[in-house]
Amino acid sequence: MKVKSALAALPLVLNACGGENSSDVTPNELGQGIWEGGFSSTPISVSSASGTVSESELTKIEKTGVGLYTTNKKVFFYNIDDDILFTNADPGFFNSNLYYSPDYYINGNIQPTTIIFNGNAYVSTSIVGGVSSPLDGNYVMIFDNKYFRGADLNRLMGNWSYSGANGDWNLAINSDGSFTGGSTKVAGCTLDGAFSIIDASKNEYNVDVTLHLNCAPYDGSYTGLAATVDSVSGVNDTILMAIYNSNNGFFMKPEK
Repeated sequence: MKVKSALAALPLVLNACGGENSSDVTPNELGQGIWEGGFSSTPISVSSASGTVSESELTKIEKTGVGLYTTNKKVFFYNIDDDILFTNADPGFFNSNLYYSPDYYINGNIQPTTIIFNGNAYVSTSIVGGVSSPLDGNYVMIFDNKYFRGADLNRLMGNWSYSGANGDWNLAINSDGSFTGGSTKVAGCTLDGAFSIIDASKNEYNVDVTLHLNCAPYDGSYTGLAATVDSVSGVNDTILMAIYNSNNGFFMKPEK
């Protein structure tokens, strides 16, 4: 099932087991970064102590997911095929063993069911593990070195557009990170907000967004995360961007 590939990827971090919560756990930086990966119906193995995944194992993976885990302990994962977004506002690590119980959204709507990701993280290499019922499966996420490009609000400045599962949008981003925009198909549906840098040495941004009244039923305030990646023809000309609140969550991939 494609829905499994969605879960597949959400590796990134977690709340401890055994009744502990994130406030009980000393954070571990193993999972911070931009990650790409997907689901396998069979377990994924690593070929070295550093977490390298073998070529034969990579052929088992449906590379349908992208994730960001930031230095301020926030995370999102989006499954591109299934329009499933996973988020957690305050994830944590328990040594190198991962336990992650995310909020997740299907087609923009939050789901009441609890799922758990678990596995092992390898510094700047991979995250490998399994996901619980009702989305049973195995996943692997491979680290993307674009995470070390750093952050710069000037990099975001300009006009961006997105057409995809969550609608058709345009954004005009200013040099200070503030932006305005709206739907190109829903008359009067506008948005505004701002990007801010989390860690200038890492490719990661906070984003706050307000969707206005004509965007019903999705109007309201959202928070989220973003990072820049490349298209086939350009560098830093695509934004990975996830926004969410207690009811709705969306992924957008605007391009210049």
